[in-house]
Amino acid sequence: MSRAVLPAILPGFASPVHDAQRCFRALLEAMSRPGKPIFLDVLPPVASLGATVPSSCLSGLIAIALTVCDADTPVWLDDYLDTPVMRQHLRFHCGCPIVSGPEAATFALIGNAKAMPRFGCFSLGEPEYPDRSATLIIAADFTATGQECMVSGPGISPVQNPSGMPFGPGDLPAWFWEDWAWNRDGYPLGIDVVFVDSSLSDGNFVRIAGLPRSASAIAPIRACFGAAGEDRTCM
Repeated sequence: MSRAVLPAILPGFASPVHDAQRCFRALLEAMSRPGKPIFLDVLPPVASLGATVPSSCLSGLIAIALTVCDADTPVWLDDYLDTPVMRQHLRFHCGCPIVSGPEAATFALIGNAKAMPRFGCFSLGEPEYPDRSATLIIAADFTATGQECMVSGPGISPVQNPSGMPFGPGDLPAWFWEDWAWNRDGYPLGIDVVFVDSSLSDGNFVRIAGLPRSASAIAPIRACFGAAGEDRTCM
């Protein structure tokens, strides 16, 4: 009886403990300073995972997963990242279950933001346990001209940025900032987002930026928003 030959498992971090600590510190800085690009230079090799995302961006997505995911954090992968080798890689290194729907995910890895589900498809937490919400880790082009908004809130100095921090990565869906306003209105419930720069095709580092649920985003013009009144729930 023949057995299917699985591809070899790629290594994770070169130094699992120290690299995960460095990645976690970068994540903390990104989430404490919303909209500010932070350099992440501990990238595991992931070129053979078969996902249609630039390799340095994919390395950044995986680095974050290696840092925050474990057996107690269900992960959802979008179509750009959901490959058999990617699933095997995450299960081997993180032990995380891969779920079929975004509503069950603690973390969601998203390689194509324009096709991502609306925010209402993800867990927003519960009044007694707001920490049981989802965190979205999204590939986005930091160099492209996106639908720029002014981000304000904890971590952004009103003295240095009286109108807010300009932030608008490319490749986001037209409705993103409208849904973000809806997400912010539900605080302390709501999702958090970490963006990973997709502008570099290869390299030894990648930039990340955080958008915690406590941050407000004001569009300079209403046209920045998607169509008003669209259903944000999972269809």
